Amino acid sequence: MGRRVELFRASIQLVAASGDQDSIQEMGKLEAARGKYPESAQPSLLSELAVGYEHVGDLDASRRLLLELRRDRPNDVQLLMMLFSIAIRQGDFDRGGELIAEIQNIEGAGGINRRLAEADLIVAKDDPLQLPAARMLALEVRETAPHSPVVATILGRIERLLGNDDDSIEYFLEAVEFGQRGTGFIFELINSLAIQSRYADAERVLRILDHESGLPLSIGEIAADVSLQTRNYPRALRLATRAVNDDPASTQKRLWLARVQAATGDAQAAELTIRDAVALDEQDPAVWVTLVALLARNARLEEAMQVIETVEEHVPAELAALALAQCYEEIGNFEAAEQRYHAILESDPSRDDIAWKLVQFNLRRGEIVAATELLERLIGRDAPKRIRLEARRELSTILALRGPYQDYQRALLLIDENLAESPKNVRDLIAKALLLKTRRDRVNRRQAMHILESVYIQSGLSTRDAFDLARLRAELGEWEDAVTMRGSLDMMNPQLHFLSSWLLTR
Repeated sequence: MGRRVELFRASIQLVAASGDQDSIQEMGKLEAARGKYPESAQPSLLSELAVGYEHVGDLDASRRLLLELRRDRPNDVQLLMMLFSIAIRQGDFDRGGELIAEIQNIEGAGGINRRLAEADLIVAKDDPLQLPAARMLALEVRETAPHSPVVATILGRIERLLGNDDDSIEYFLEAVEFGQRGTGFIFELINSLAIQSRYADAERVLRILDHESGLPLSIGEIAADVSLQTRNYPRALRLATRAVNDDPASTQKRLWLARVQAATGDAQAAELTIRDAVALDEQDPAVWVTLVALLARNARLEEAMQVIETVEEHVPAELAALALAQCYEEIGNFEAAEQRYHAILESDPSRDDIAWKLVQFNLRRGEIVAATELLERLIGRDAPKRIRLEARRELSTILALRGPYQDYQRALLLIDENLAESPKNVRDLIAKALLLKTRRDRVNRRQAMHILESVYIQSGLSTRDAFDLARLRAELGEWEDAVTMRGSLDMMNPQLHFLSSWLLTR
């Protein structure tokens, strides 16, 4: 019987971790089946089911089971903490305060759980004036419980609300190391790492989850994107295929699968998947843009043009202009694409997302002056953070290529502004190193080398950036490190063996 109970508990955990759309119904079936097990096993099964319901998002069911458990365990602080967590997630802050009072009555004013709950309540309310107090409460508990995933998670959320994104991520990574596995938490962490191009860190988190219990569907798309970036194509294809099988009516998931198939070199499978998406929802502009892009990249321009001619028949008018701009760019009709980008901006100048697309369009065509004007406009106003960071980074590259020292100084200033917002953003750290590398003096080039070394240790480097680091080491007389770097280059890409050999002869 003991083994049967353990298997039943494992089934609960499997459903909770799956992220499937029908996981709530499956959890209900498991709850209905718990009566078949001995009375002595019921408390642990109730607790497991309550946690399971919380993981799949049925907070009312989780609360119901916890209250049933509490009838026999009125002074169980951990039960109260679980009920507190549900109250906070449901936005019931008054009930959260009542539960804190009950926890304090049991463990006293100095209790760890009371302080943690108070910090968590402040975070949930997002009261800027109280966040420093929440941080102090969490740090006090950290002294007693330094390896608590709950404490690390709360500290991460506090730092995020205070605008300290990098400190927030470091706490979240600690929480994973200490055992935090909440699906929403993991999605938030992977997404934050991907935004900062910290794909190596994201890959490490995914490997932990994949090894332990597999990756839940709810983080599948961001996990597949990271897998593509880290060239883990088998996992990316597995996740994308599973997502389509779980939700066959989703055009977004089919386009995501097509993207993975194309990245792995299977253009035929990608086209079939895209055409399935078109059949599902002809009004979705993304299906047409993706189909035109695939046809154009496989030199099937006549077919691509035929598709473009049907776009306005299917896509709503308010979305068709952008879809056509993207389609025309894919087939190389830049004049038609530019006209449509400008028409959208003229009708709504506040569309920073369209301005950014037009910047990228101009840069791809080599229209540097037009791109620069748009970048200056985006930097000069309160654009969304992602666009603002990208705009500064692109403008710094343009300025650096001009040559005059004052342009170099402004380029460096723009990157430093980005790093002030996100000090560990890999793309900005590498951009700063490449800027410093353009100076011929040893001080700047050594600083560039140190930045690339720190990124190499923390997150890894692309082949090109690793080559730059090896070359800097050789030029600055760090021969032993340059030789080590040469070995790494050869392993990263054997075709670059002649380059790694050449740099050591310079």
